[in-house]
Amino acid sequence: MKKLLMVLSVMLLAVAAVFAAQEMSVTWEWLLDDPEVNYYRYQLDGMDENNWTVVSGDVSVYVAEGLDPYKSYTLYLQRSYDGINWSETAESTAEALLETAEITPVVEEPVVEDVVVVEEPVVVEEPAVVEEVPVAVPAAKKDSRFTFSLLLSGGFLTPVTYDNEFKGDWNVSAGLAFDFANIITANDNIGFGLRLNLDGDLYAEYMKFFQNGFNGFFKNLIDLDNYAYGAAASLLLTTDARVGIVDFTLGLGGGYGVVTGGASVKDMYPNSLKVGSLNLFGGAFGEALLGMRFYCGNVFSIGLEGTYRVMIPEYKNNRVDGRIVLGFSF
Repeated sequence: MKKLLMVLSVMLLAVAAVFAAQEMSVTWEWLLDDPEVNYYRYQLDGMDENNWTVVSGDVSVYVAEGLDPYKSYTLYLQRSYDGINWSETAESTAEALLETAEITPVVEEPVVEDVVVVEEPVVVEEPAVVEEVPVAVPAAKKDSRFTFSLLLSGGFLTPVTYDNEFKGDWNVSAGLAFDFANIITANDNIGFGLRLNLDGDLYAEYMKFFQNGFNGFFKNLIDLDNYAYGAAASLLLTTDARVGIVDFTLGLGGGYGVVTGGASVKDMYPNSLKVGSLNLFGGAFGEALLGMRFYCGNVFSIGLEGTYRVMIPEYKNNRVDGRIVLGFSF
């Protein structure tokens, strides 16, 4: 058995030939170097559009048997991502294993007792020559760093006066965000994207819980008039900088929010609307975001984010929001 090996610059193609009884078997093998290739097609000694044999992207070998060892055979190979558009053709030729040899005529020599010695012709076998053939590879797809992430967050917020004085009222906040990172990339580490934030807040007038002494604590705790509820949606333009497993995010944008609840809302916003037993107030805001997340693999991430909202005057107070963020990237 004789093996013929051809090494290509991009794709490895191996040709092995075995001959016996005036036949040979040739094996062509190529390297599966691109996991996004879904189809290969090949054809022996021709490129007739109707004679291609199409195989799946995990097939890397073609064996042709019963070939004439006195002939050369060429395999034409193409590959495709979608089965419609095909790459340029790579070709590999297995040269003939045998050549027609001159046969030495039989010489009969008279000897004692008339014994004739016959010299049998010797067939000289020359190894087939396989030339290195460059394989045409379709242009590589440009890698996209676009990432969609679903972000879950929870933390606390506190109002800030327009004189940047913290009021110290710590309220609960939670959010769900749809993050579209690296829609546009500046280089290998920095990209620009969009984020849609949906937030919910719970405000409580804690000091009222302690009115009327300890006996009135639980009554005030479950009194809905001591609470207010907020909901907001915002859209931010974001910049992401990825360094190893750490992703830094900076965002700027704005949105609209509403606050509803009992008497506490009326106390905070005298211009609120009365809707049934609830008071309702809404307004626009500008928002800035700064965050940092650590990736644990390609999907899960965890980190911290802080936002600063600049409210319209009727809101009375700006706000600072700090949260823990869990991310799931796809």
